[in-house]
Amino acid sequence: MDDNQLKDLLLRLEQKINSLEDEISQLRSAQNTQTAGAQQHTQQQEAQESGSSESQEPSQPSAPYGYGPQAAQGQSQPSAPYGYGPQSAQGQSQPSAPYGYGPQAAQGQSQPSAPYGYGPQSAQGQSQPSAPYGYGPQSAQGQSQPSAPYGYGPQSAQGQSQPSAPYGYGPQAVQGQSQPSAPYGQAPQQPQGSMPHPGQAAAQPPIQPYGYPPPPYRPIDSNGRYKENQSLEHVLARVWLPRVFIVVLLLGVLWGFLAIVVNGHLSQEVRCILGVLLGAILYGTGVQQTKKDRAGLGKVLLGGSLGVFILSLSAAHLLYDLISAPVAIILYMAVLVLITYTSLKWRSQTLLVLSTLSGYMIPFLVAYNSSSEYLFIGYQLVFSIFMFLLATRYNYQVAYWFSFGLLHFSFILALALDYTENEALILTALTIQHLVLLVQFIRRKQSNAEQLAMQFVSFLLLAMWANLLYNDSNLYPIMLAAGALIYGAAAYHFMKIASQAAADHEQQSFHRHRVDVSMVIATAAVFLFIMNWSGMAYSSIAVFAEGVLALILGAKIKYTLQKITGSILAIISGVWIITDAPVKIVSTETLGWIVLLAGIAVIYAAYSKWIFPKTQQSTEADGAIGHDNNKLLLSALLWLEAALGLIFVSIIVNLATKGMESDIRHFILSGAWLLYALGAIAVGMIFKLSKARLTGMLFLFVVLMKVILIDVPDVSLSIRAIMFIVLGAVGIAVSRLLYAGKEDASKQAEEETNI
Repeated sequence: MDDNQLKDLLLRLEQKINSLEDEISQLRSAQNTQTAGAQQHTQQQEAQESGSSESQEPSQPSAPYGYGPQAAQGQSQPSAPYGYGPQSAQGQSQPSAPYGYGPQAAQGQSQPSAPYGYGPQSAQGQSQPSAPYGYGPQSAQGQSQPSAPYGYGPQSAQGQSQPSAPYGYGPQAVQGQSQPSAPYGQAPQQPQGSMPHPGQAAAQPPIQPYGYPPPPYRPIDSNGRYKENQSLEHVLARVWLPRVFIVVLLLGVLWGFLAIVVNGHLSQEVRCILGVLLGAILYGTGVQQTKKDRAGLGKVLLGGSLGVFILSLSAAHLLYDLISAPVAIILYMAVLVLITYTSLKWRSQTLLVLSTLSGYMIPFLVAYNSSSEYLFIGYQLVFSIFMFLLATRYNYQVAYWFSFGLLHFSFILALALDYTENEALILTALTIQHLVLLVQFIRRKQSNAEQLAMQFVSFLLLAMWANLLYNDSNLYPIMLAAGALIYGAAAYHFMKIASQAAADHEQQSFHRHRVDVSMVIATAAVFLFIMNWSGMAYSSIAVFAEGVLALILGAKIKYTLQKITGSILAIISGVWIITDAPVKIVSTETLGWIVLLAGIAVIYAAYSKWIFPKTQQSTEADGAIGHDNNKLLLSALLWLEAALGLIFVSIIVNLATKGMESDIRHFILSGAWLLYALGAIAVGMIFKLSKARLTGMLFLFVVLMKVILIDVPDVSLSIRAIMFIVLGAVGIAVSRLLYAGKEDASKQAEEETNI
């Protein structure tokens, strides 16, 4: 604000103060007049009452000068001399306090009054100094607080006064910027197109005068206008009727035009001119209806005018050869610019989508020759970038996706119609589009979920195009490796920014979302690279290893999308490994099972040591629930590991004993299960894992059930005796060993609660 504006503001403020002072003086004079009239009326009533009393009783003689009114006995009391107060009951007057002293105390001593600038005296007779001009009342310590200077509000707790809002502005915001106050009778205004902040009420209807009931609540749109009642009649009349019947109208006009052409009534030139005139009429009518707040009908007419213009120009160029290709391109672009300008002027995403669709179709409406494929692809690329930048500027999500996706569709259509066979040029254009999105992704200060998802979808589509066009060359894996490195570096960069923005929760959340998306894209690039490089034999093993690492990384740094991506990769590849059973002991399938069991063990160790530490306990409800979920997850991983381990042992033993007698195979398999159970118990005792010890003991009972139900009917008596002797001895020995190791019951309970 410059000096002139400040002077003008102060002048208006002074005029306002003067007018208020005049009103106050008028109110005071009116109040004085009323008071005087009331006093006169009271005196008249008293005079009337005194007159009536005099007529009944004799009057009392007035007291002589220096004497007060006469007593009831008719003797007047002498009045107190100057400087003395009224006489006491004994007839002695009390001396009045001299000037500067207050009324006398009960002992006859007057208290000195406070001098100018000091307040009334305290109980000890000491007066407190009053606050000087510009300072407020004194505090308990006797120090007065400075009052706020002109134009500033009351001081804060630190003694700093807050600047008051200038005339016509409301209280200042937290950042010190005052918001313009609403006119009288209006609710505070929201910024146009903005949503209320969390905790802030939305804009309300105008405040009604006192004594009138408030109107019913009506929702307000982003432009600050009341939303119309969304009844069925409204939807049919203002939404679907114009949309459906504009198509009917266009079809009728087209068929009538064809009928006239078939009958030979109009020449080719007249047909095209009539089409352009019809488009102009529809455009003008659409603008007029939009200005009259009939937005639904107006936008439909504007969209119809775009279709009529394009059809008329394409007929003049392609069917009748009335205009050349350069002229047709210029006219197409003029129509496109007109509709795009109209969509932005009236804030219509629908018109912008229609103009985007028309812009992509323009190259297909121009006479083609083989030398224009560079112009064709270049135009599509530039138009795509321009339109999705425009959609980003106005936050049009549907137009944003259309501007991105139609480039891929137009290239598919171009390949199908043989408009181009230059695969390198198509892949270059798509790579440039993705790089533009990447630059936006890195430089953007804020984004929404659609824009973050767009980055992931763009990378996947680019990878699909590279695989489709250059599957037999090294270009595809090179692009995947480059993508993994670029997005891995971007994730690290965003992670550093998020750690620096710890004080700003909103910015930190935004950067964490970018970290999550970057890590997911890098993980996807590594997955595709593995699938292309390793072949089908080792793909499941490599993908499972990647999924385990991605899951642990996402859980360690607490990024949800990364954890989900790693979990999906690990589960899919794990199921792939399980369904591909080994046919030989030394094989790729056996290696896959070993990697699967090792990966589950690594996940268990990482979660128990890093992510869910044993010291993590909480007395709060949510903490207790989280701790219970952690225990459940760890128990599920442990039981899954034990079950898959038993299955793997059975597969290997069956492969190793293939060709032996049946009772020998049963005996060896039961012995392998017994050793597996003993191994689980040993691991539990060494690492002090009660769940592992419990698993081993349960497996001992599983072995016993197998021996009784399966082995006993098929083995000889000697083998049966050996199996029962060995199994019984092992069970008793394990019981004795576990009994000796569990003398401290409290220590066991602590272990069980920590796992």
